[in-house]
Amino acid sequence: EDRHLIIDAKVSLKAFAAYNNAEDLEIQHNYLLEHIRSVENHVKLLKDKSYWQLSGIQSPDFVFLFVPIEPAWLLVLKHKPDFGAWAWEQGIAIVTSSTLFTSLRTVANLWRLDRQNKFAETIATEAGRIYDKFAGFLEAFEDIGKHIGRLQNGFETAKNRLIEGQGNLMSRFERIKELGAKTSKKLTYQSDATDFQNP
Repeated sequence: EDRHLIIDAKVSLKAFAAYNNAEDLEIQHNYLLEHIRSVENHVKLLKDKSYWQLSGIQSPDFVFLFVPIEPAWLLVLKHKPDFGAWAWEQGIAIVTSSTLFTSLRTVANLWRLDRQNKFAETIATEAGRIYDKFAGFLEAFEDIGKHIGRLQNGFETAKNRLIEGQGNLMSRFERIKELGAKTSKKLTYQSDATDFQNP
């Protein structure tokens, strides 16, 4: 999905190997300090490289520093318990063979949640637009109803004047016929119709 994670696996473990092989405690302690400095310097090196800013890289603003021998990392933590937190502040997440894939899966899940949140936001936006359109439709529909109501009232008024009301035109025309007007047609009106019919 055009996303990237950068994993660096170049940290030097020479001092750690020398630490394990040293028989003299003082020499071993010196190698311990050298090992810690080696990991620390590598963290600083990775921070300065800012890999996540490379062109074409869609990466979080951190790099995984992979320590392939877990005891080498545990030795650093034993003597500097806050080392991991310090490295994270530099944009470096330190992982080992037992935590690498868990960390990768965690990032992948976070990406999936981020994508779902973006989809949810898109759906919410589209739903809002549909809602606004429907509200506009209801307004227009109500307006049509008002016009129909006015037409109905106008029709009833006209019908009353023409046919049903006192002194309506229908009765007057019939009176004219009764008085002897010569006609060839008969006025008829059906109550469920809206116009006169001339048979």
